[in-house]
Order: sequence, then structure tokens, then C-alpha cells
Amino acid sequence: MIIYWGKYAGRDIQQIPSGYLVWLLEEYEKCDYLLREACKKELSHRLSLSFDFHPTDQQKIEILTKNNKDLAAKCDHYQRVILMSIISKGNRYTVESYLNSPALIKSDMESMKFCNTEFYES
Repeated sequence: MIIYWGKYAGRDIQQIPSGYLVWLLEEYEKCDYLLREACKKELSHRLSLSFDFHPTDQQKIEILTKNNKDLAAKCDHYQRVILMSIISKGNRYTVESYLNSPALIKSDMESMKFCNTEFYES
């Protein structure tokens, strides 16, 4: 597996120092499932350990479902922030208040009734 970002961009995971692989596993919040598994396999290979964990289909579905829900929530939040930016005509203080309070965005959108599909499609 090749890493396409960061300090070791363009390098295969086998060429990356063990310390960086451990950091990816323990500290990097955006580390996805495939990268985690590749890091674990490479580290276990370097330590001559057997790595026989193979998640079941149900475990894979649960992981993907959780990741999908997280991404959907982030997309929804940013759509609302963009909408509020349009409504407030880019007023920095208004937009910042929406960024810091998702509940404010939700309540304002419900009261303004801008949450319909026609608005998002245009």
C-alpha cells in the first residue's frame, strides 16, 4: 500500500519507519480501515508475529456503516453552514456563530423552511 500524503508521501508502507506506522495507528484520527490493517500487517511482519485477524462480513458492514454515518453528519453540517453563509451574505460573525453551534443552524433552518430538496438542487 502506498501512502499519498504526509511526510512519506509516495512511499510504500514497507519503506516507512515503524515509529510512523505506530503513530498512524495510535494518533492519526483520519486513519481508515484499510490503512490500519496494512499498518498492523506490516508491523506484525517486522516483529515476526502472525496476524490472522480477518473481520467477518458483519464487522466490515458495521465499520462501513459507522464511517458512512459520520461522513453524512459532516456533509449535513457543512451544507447548513454554507446555507447560513448565503443567508447572512458572508457576514463573518454570523457564519462563525453557526460554525460553533450546529443546534442554532438546525433551529434556524427549520424556522426558515429552507431545508427542502429544491433549494439543494439549484
